[in-house]
Amino acid sequence: MLIYQGYAAVLRGEDITAAETGMEDDYTIAGEDCHDMSRDLTYSYCVNFILTRFREDCDEHDLDSFRRRLNRIGDTVTFTGDLSRAEIHVHTDNPGSALEYGIELAEISEVRIDNLLEMKRQYDAENAPPPEEPAPAEETASEAEESAVEKRYGFVAVSLGSGFSQFFADLNVDKIVEGGQTMNPSVDDLLNAVNQVPAECVFILPNNGNVIFAANQAAELSGKDVRVIPTKNVAMGIAAAIAFQNDQDPDENVRRMVEAAQHVKTAMVTYAIRDSEYNGIRIKEGDIIGLHNGQIEFSGSSIHDVVMEMMEKIITDEDELITVYYGADVTAEDAEAISADIEEKYDFCDVECHNGGQPLYYYLISVE
Repeated sequence: MLIYQGYAAVLRGEDITAAETGMEDDYTIAGEDCHDMSRDLTYSYCVNFILTRFREDCDEHDLDSFRRRLNRIGDTVTFTGDLSRAEIHVHTDNPGSALEYGIELAEISEVRIDNLLEMKRQYDAENAPPPEEPAPAEETASEAEESAVEKRYGFVAVSLGSGFSQFFADLNVDKIVEGGQTMNPSVDDLLNAVNQVPAECVFILPNNGNVIFAANQAAELSGKDVRVIPTKNVAMGIAAAIAFQNDQDPDENVRRMVEAAQHVKTAMVTYAIRDSEYNGIRIKEGDIIGLHNGQIEFSGSSIHDVVMEMMEKIITDEDELITVYYGADVTAEDAEAISADIEEKYDFCDVECHNGGQPLYYYLISVE
């Protein structure tokens, strides 16, 4: 294991791999994990640090934004604490970015950066696998029993496309129900997913207004403590999942997740399947239409133009992050080009582009 004292090095603009730690071997921090080196690595570094003396104007929205930013550069994110003191843990390829995000909010101390790549190499060298032998029946049964032990919290999310399913998996959602083009899973689909989650309390993220009723029915039929977070699209669901904190009670987590979901503004771009008129907007079959928070507000002949018109109405000076999720019928090149145009016009926001893989909708864009 290589441990680096990264804080001062980052401030000096130095390569963190050259920094000296000056720490003792028994240093610990809440949120540090045991690093299962038997699995493939997703990120190269494990970053831990403590935040204290937060900015006077820092509030819960800033903390939610901080968590979202960490989740977008890494995984296994934990945030334990509050505006008086917080312990941070994240696996990432960009330790400097994680530290910079923290510096924007508070003073940083007790920085620790573990090189997971070096830990993995050491593990592989010391643990050459022996010839495989069939496991005894007793061991297999024991393992199955251990895996069924209930944890405190679990998640079920309805997803729209392979990209979004991967996002939810990265956010530790236990069961993902594929919604398909209609985004309309049955009560039984949701109930079966809930029953497969070994947790005392299960949160459901319906991620579609039409699924909320079925989710509530599944919650009533389940013998578990099931809480439905009324997310109306997958972007709201991602924001809610990021706002979750394992050290809070169920009611507080519901409050946090609902608030985070409602804070997200969404724009969706699709096409009209028939001639119609909505809210005074004349729409012809094949037109490109834009929905702001679920309501049709834009129509045109160009995907690019409709996206930019929506951004002009939605984005304010207070926004910080724009995430562009492109659908199954959009190429990565087109999505990156439109994201670059958004970033150029709204240079005060971070702009990210991801493959959502959703059917029917060219783009789903979240603004936070």
